[in-house]
Amino acid sequence: MEKDLVKRLTEFGLSVNQAKVYLSIAQAASTSVNTISKITHIHRQDIYKILPKLEEMGLITKTIDRPVTIKAIPVEDALSNIVSTEEQKVKQRIRRLKANCKELANAIKETQEQSEMRAQEQETEHAIFICADRAIKNKLDVSYGNARTKCDLVMNFELITRRLPVLRKRFQALATTKVKTRLLVDTDKNKGLVERTLEEIIPSTDYFIVKLTSGEITVKPYLIVDRKEVYISTRRKTTFGEPCILWTSSKNVISIYEENFEKAWNSHHAITVHPAKKETTTLQ
Repeated sequence: MEKDLVKRLTEFGLSVNQAKVYLSIAQAASTSVNTISKITHIHRQDIYKILPKLEEMGLITKTIDRPVTIKAIPVEDALSNIVSTEEQKVKQRIRRLKANCKELANAIKETQEQSEMRAQEQETEHAIFICADRAIKNKLDVSYGNARTKCDLVMNFELITRRLPVLRKRFQALATTKVKTRLLVDTDKNKGLVERTLEEIIPSTDYFIVKLTSGEITVKPYLIVDRKEVYISTRRKTTFGEPCILWTSSKNVISIYEENFEKAWNSHHAITVHPAKKETTTLQ
């Protein structure tokens, strides 16, 4: 019972020894340090250190004569005083927090803006040559998943037929986020065969436009994502016979490939096959 009372008193901000001393005082009409020491098994010198704190908290009173006599303030009044004091502390803290809220938010926002500016200033263009099949797949998956505004792709039909499951998943990711996508397929195959194959992977959305061309593409397959990065197929092959990839964020290189894409896309040789029977305009 006594341990439970001590534990509950600690919830009011008392230490274990303070709670023991106060409990021994509260259980007696009046008492002395010697009596408290005998009951609590706390050294007298420690009790003398605890009493001023209990008095400050409004839990006890003590006489100034010798020997010192200690009395407890009525328990309900004493604990209510503690609650009231804690309520005042909480209210004061809330007032301070409210006063600092807007100022702190503005300060943090300012530091964020400064960090973004520094990051932009330090941002450099990169180019990476990737020859490992898994590394190529992982990086492409990330770019398809992070695309937000626009993707332009040039692929040949043979490449598409080798990657149908992977392309289906990537194209669906673009459709889900409503990324404006243009796919230009370079092929000399029968148009009907190409269309039937593309139906397996092309999402049914106006955000995804497909054109076919033959012999108009003078470069290897490539992908431009959000006008921020470009993946360029090379002649070199990976272990599994796929093209190695040159990835770059160079604005000059991206600009060259964007120009190449627009020229091929707007050529009168390019035929729209998706969306079917719809007038297609260049996506900007």
